[in-house]
Amino acid sequence: MNLNTRYRLNKRLTLGVNLNLNGGNNSSFFFWKADSLKYSPFPGTVSKNQPLRFNIDPHLTYYDGSGNRHKLLSRYLKVENRVSNGRSNFSEQYYLEYQFQRNIKAIDLNVTAGAVYIGSDVEAELYGDTTFHSRNLATYIDFEKRFGTKLTVSAGFRYESNLINNPGFIYPGGVVEPSQEKEAKPVLRLGANYQIGDYSFLRASWGQGYRFPTIAEKFIFTNLGGFNISPNPDLQSETGWSTELGIKQGLKLGSLKGFLD
Repeated sequence: MNLNTRYRLNKRLTLGVNLNLNGGNNSSFFFWKADSLKYSPFPGTVSKNQPLRFNIDPHLTYYDGSGNRHKLLSRYLKVENRVSNGRSNFSEQYYLEYQFQRNIKAIDLNVTAGAVYIGSDVEAELYGDTTFHSRNLATYIDFEKRFGTKLTVSAGFRYESNLINNPGFIYPGGVVEPSQEKEAKPVLRLGANYQIGDYSFLRASWGQGYRFPTIAEKFIFTNLGGFNISPNPDLQSETGWSTELGIKQGLKLGSLKGFLD
């Protein structure tokens, strides 16, 4: 079941709220029994799940007297996974984002900036049947500038701060000591797009990536078909970068139009 609403109070202010509720009943397995029995799950790997998910997303958009756009996005998400064999988990997530956008027409520059908060509380038999809390705070700014009619350059910066409160727990293979894990890192990106001819575009980009481990990746423990999955509290974050160079060419064959990338 879902519901999407939006109400325009005046030419500057729009309010809305989206709702979604869904549930189910399903079974899944971790791996097959053997190559000759590939449609049969290995004993002890089948889990029966009764999931229930609910989210409510209030949002607001406002244009001030100077034409700047202000957006407020929020979400409350509740997840219940009632899983057999001691694998149930329950979580609540809170999301709040403020975004500001300004188009400086005199220099053909578009600026977008904002701040994000994401908080989660998770209780699960998979994590020692106790409650974990995680939090992500981020601020960002993005610039997009046009030079003439052919070249567009963009640059972005994001700074993230992550936290996990681990209450500690005892599991069959040992003890996970309580901890509070914090980490913060910047993330950068650059990009450019140039029109080299009629319907021909050359693009280049470079960007950094950063991923902080989840509660599940660090603290899950269970047994599937005789195989133990143990906590890894020392798991560290991932960082990297990627780059791209590409060309896109428009095509027209009679009434057929498309792009070759």
